[in-house]
Amino acid sequence: MLVEEHKLEGVLSLPSGVFRPYAGVSTAILFFTRTDSGGTEGVWFYDMQADGFSLDDKRNPLLAEAQLGVTPGAALDEAGHEKNNLPDALARWRQRDYPNGLRDLAD
Repeated sequence: MLVEEHKLEGVLSLPSGVFRPYAGVSTAILFFTRTDSGGTEGVWFYDMQADGFSLDDKRNPLLAEAQLGVTPGAALDEAGHEKNNLPDALARWRQRDYPNGLRDLAD
């Protein structure tokens, strides 16, 4: 069974509409690591509200192209973050295993 041989590392909850027009249901991405012993302690969770596109059937971009995606070419201000949570989700995922969420930049 999946949870008996793999550790659940994280859950990324996606907003309803992210797969429109094909499906309008909420979706979550589960991240597992094979451990042969399982485990669900210390699971990272991120509730993504926006991916940079409208959540209707048209899925129009809400930001300039340079501000879209996981690693946008232009910085996002607070208003931009409200429309695209992907860079924040990635940054928080990378910091998940470190004390206080930070790591030595020499790593």
